[in-house]
Amino acid sequence: MLSKECWPSLALTAFQVAAVGACAGLVAGCDVNIQNGKASVGIMSAQAHDEWTHRYQLAPGGRVEVINVNGPVRLASGEASSVEVHATVTTKALTEAGAKEILARGHIQEQVEPARIRVETISPRGVRGSFEVRLEVTVPPDSQSDVSVTNGSVNADGLSGGLKVVAVNGNVELTKMSGALDTVVANGSLAVDLARVTAPVRLELTDGRLSLALPAASKANLSASIVNGALDVSGLSVEGVTGRRVRSVEAALNGGGPAVELRATNGRLSIEGRP
Repeated sequence: MLSKECWPSLALTAFQVAAVGACAGLVAGCDVNIQNGKASVGIMSAQAHDEWTHRYQLAPGGRVEVINVNGPVRLASGEASSVEVHATVTTKALTEAGAKEILARGHIQEQVEPARIRVETISPRGVRGSFEVRLEVTVPPDSQSDVSVTNGSVNADGLSGGLKVVAVNGNVELTKMSGALDTVVANGSLAVDLARVTAPVRLELTDGRLSLALPAASKANLSASIVNGALDVSGLSVEGVTGRRVRSVEAALNGGGPAVELRATNGRLSIEGRP
């Protein structure tokens, strides 16, 4: 049994946890300071902003690499041999001066080569506030894109080139895709819509929901499995996937074709064939 002398420290710990939890729910963000056994909460309502657009030339079949921490990334298909990056930076702190300081200390690193464009967010360290970057990127139709995001979402629309995505703590939505895909998501959702199947597709998710939609007439070798969750398949000519205990499916759709592999752990996996 705990003595009465322990009660004050336990009460303080509970307060600290409650303060942190409340801050997590605030859009503006906040700062929790605990000193000499006392906790104080400050709302980070002061903001600073920066915005720019850069354009680069890329050789045919070149690679575009995007790395972002704390913010979303959106990709779309653009003109041949041309890459455009639009960045919106937002910082938050307790004071306007603090927000401007964070803005000055953070930066976006660009590496430009004839066949490779790399854009990486470098967040400032040791600051009391937040640094968020929103990136909108248009890539050539024949380019290969590689995106890595932590604490942010990824959206891509209408890409025909290869795309690799790694996302931690965020949702990924890929629509009207027709190239090779290699996507891994942890703690989020992954929704993929294929315009057609022309190359291998690999989708992997941990802790969340994974959904795939593709034309019912697609020629593909389908392999899907889930651990600790449910698997649903509809609109496709696949045998043996009825009932609640189905955990995996293997099928040669319409005679077979490129490999389409889906793996999920702790969540829900759904595959839909559309007309």
